[in-house]
Amino acid sequence: MSGHTLLGSAADVAASAPMRIWTTVVDHARRPFPGGHALHGTSIVPASTLLHTFLETSPGHEGATSLFDVDLRFPLALGSARQVQVVREGSALRLATRPAQPRRHGGVGELAHPHHRLHHGRPHHRLPRRG
Repeated sequence: MSGHTLLGSAADVAASAPMRIWTTVVDHARRPFPGGHALHGTSIVPASTLLHTFLETSPGHEGATSLFDVDLRFPLALGSARQVQVVREGSALRLATRPAQPRRHGGVGELAHPHHRLHHGRPHHRLPRRG
């Protein structure tokens, strides 16, 4: 992992839109941030680490300097090892996780966090000013 991000090894994927996937494993012992961060007594990855992860995918890609349409629905708990995938497809980004170890009855299960999505680049329109 690089810095305070969830970016691991990167691979470019042949697809109709440019696609790159970063993969790593995270748990309490392999967390990419100092100290601890808990929500209701459960150790989680802070939102700042998730946002920093997405910002680090931007350099050299369309000159992006900002993130917008951020949708963080579920915390990423560190109770057990999770495989983390950060996917950049065109200008869309998403984060997905699943158990790092196979289940007893086979397979590693479905990706558990498909709703961490955002886009990077310049917004198509400006929001009206308040006040």
